[in-house]
Amino acid sequence: MPHNPLRKHIRKFGFDLHRYRHEVDHFVQFKAMNISTIIDIGANEGQFAHDARAAFPQAQIISFEPIKECFDKLTASFTGDTQFKAHNMALGEAESSLSMNKSSYTQSSSLLPMADKHKELFPHTKDQTQEMVVVKRLDDAMRKENLTTGLLIKIDVQGYEDKVIDGGIETFGKARAALIETSFSALYEGQPLFDDIYKKMLTLGFSYRSSFHQKKDKKTGEILFEDSIFVRD
Repeated sequence: MPHNPLRKHIRKFGFDLHRYRHEVDHFVQFKAMNISTIIDIGANEGQFAHDARAAFPQAQIISFEPIKECFDKLTASFTGDTQFKAHNMALGEAESSLSMNKSSYTQSSSLLPMADKHKELFPHTKDQTQEMVVVKRLDDAMRKENLTTGLLIKIDVQGYEDKVIDGGIETFGKARAALIETSFSALYEGQPLFDDIYKKMLTLGFSYRSSFHQKKDKKTGEILFEDSIFVRD
């Protein structure tokens, strides 16, 4: 940037001035795929679902969120949207009832125990309570849905990704693309890492295309996790 008196002044206070660059539309890769249904697994309070609704105004959105507090906020925020439905449950490889580790930062809640590294890097998430949740298989939950080939599946389940996929093989067989939060470092005990999910998706006929929302360790620059985009070949 050329010499800028304003920038010089701002730097005195420990800040800097940079040119604004418009953020790329994260859904742009999906917009040419005629997406008509979006399955939102690990919906929390609807952050992703609302972004998806803005990108795909006519699409059917089916969300899954096991934590009751978050589920209530999710459904309230979609009141009046006739193309939206939500299920108060977790998804896994088998039907059961399990104790959810509900984090004080609900987006970090998981059916797996939080690893020490997660607590060290994100101390605001470490306080937890337990909440019993219903777990079902994705294929069973989708049995009565009329899923088309324009299907996008999003998974954000804090280390339970492989079990969600294993319980949804038929549903993934109908998907055009998947957006999966994958980890490069173990933040939950026993969780699969990127390579594990990558190999599993390859066997289902998907290829890795790109990513966004990479989260890095501020001290080392190591990529901790990202939203990985997989597309059916």
